[in-house]
Amino acid sequence: EELRLATGTSEEALGVARLQAAGPAVVVLKRGAAGATLCRRGGTSRSVAAVPPPQVVDTTGAGDAFAGALLAALLCGDSDDAAMQVAAHRASQAIAEVGITGLS
Repeated sequence: EELRLATGTSEEALGVARLQAAGPAVVVLKRGAAGATLCRRGGTSRSVAAVPPPQVVDTTGAGDAFAGALLAALLCGDSDDAAMQVAAHRASQAIAEVGITGLS
């Protein structure tokens, strides 16, 4: 849904191309339980499977946890593959914990 809203298409390759034409060298497609793909300008991409949590408590913020962990890992010099793995594990941890919807 976010790709379509940002680019006018749900077709991933076209959406990534449109985003990268607008400036970003790196685009990440987050697909929730279906994993994610990091696409670099020039055609290099890395995919990661979602990491199943021990239990699903609250999915609120899982994508944000993924994005934050990915960015931190990349800024610390991790490879794309390593950063994607770190991010997938952090998203899984976030799902296994009470998120914002569990606060009262």
